[in-house]
Amino acid sequence: QFISACLIHPTSYSFKHLNLIGIFGYMAAPLVEMMEEKREQYLKDFIYAAYFHDIILEKEGMAEIHTKHDWVNCEFSEKEKNLIRDHAKLASDLLEKFPGSSKNAIRLVREHHGVPNGVGFVDRKVGTLDEASIFFDSLHDFVELFINFQADGTMEKIFAQLEEGYQLSVYKNYAALIKNGIVETFKEQEEQ
Repeated sequence: QFISACLIHPTSYSFKHLNLIGIFGYMAAPLVEMMEEKREQYLKDFIYAAYFHDIILEKEGMAEIHTKHDWVNCEFSEKEKNLIRDHAKLASDLLEKFPGSSKNAIRLVREHHGVPNGVGFVDRKVGTLDEASIFFDSLHDFVELFINFQADGTMEKIFAQLEEGYQLSVYKNYAALIKNGIVETFKEQEEQ
């Protein structure tokens, strides 16, 4: 119900995006082995990252830029394009000053477009990111596909498109984890 409400609410893309990252991250997180020991801390880090990752982007449409191709072809001014290019670094710098934030949350924000230093975008994913950042980046990609799915689309098509977009097995593994977490959550809901 919350997912449907989030999608139909007349708010900005950014608001929908950050809420859906939080929701789907919560569904998939129990399946991630690295989170076993520090589950509460990782969930807290993911919530910080979900809410801060695009906080610097001030105009509608800026948060919809996710690749080098999108960035090169967007219709924003040079100053705005520079802000978009640097937003992950700037948002992580801001989060670093925010009370209660952790180094993990700051890294998630900095690396959320697949670039370790937070400047720019990648069109091909790299395996040099922290494992939690790869999970967050995969969630970010899934939510982008989910928000933009066609009315005649299915969740199966969204999951297939997510996995097809990845060449690296570590990303494919997180795509499968996200799928399993979401499918299991909906199965539990149907059984209740």
